[in-house]
Amino acid sequence: MRAYCLDKQELNRLIEIEPIGRVLDDDEIPFRHLLDDWQSWDIEFICLATSLSQILERRLRQGLDAKSILEWVYSLSERTGLFTVEGFDEDFVAYMLRYVRQTDLTIEENLVEIRNLQNEHIYP
Repeated sequence: MRAYCLDKQELNRLIEIEPIGRVLDDDEIPFRHLLDDWQSWDIEFICLATSLSQILERRLRQGLDAKSILEWVYSLSERTGLFTVEGFDEDFVAYMLRYVRQTDLTIEENLVEIRNLQNEHIYP
């Protein structure tokens, strides 16, 4: 089984589809395929804790309920076993910024890129 690290936009889509019930648009077909693979147990979704916290913080500022979304996200690993919320410690971030960071990408894009490379056992 392969793992796939969700970026913030993909995580936000997942949150809007599952507990909120939004329907995917036609231009979101690639994400639909990822979702189908996940629901078929072909891939495991990895969620970066930093991305999740940013999404929850934005929802709180908008006056939306973030607690139920947080509970839903953490229940995914219990219900499906194919969803992991993953944090990074200070040493990892320092290493990334010092040795691996691509300056043309945002920090979030770097974190997702590095995590997906780890999934493929490619270590820069």
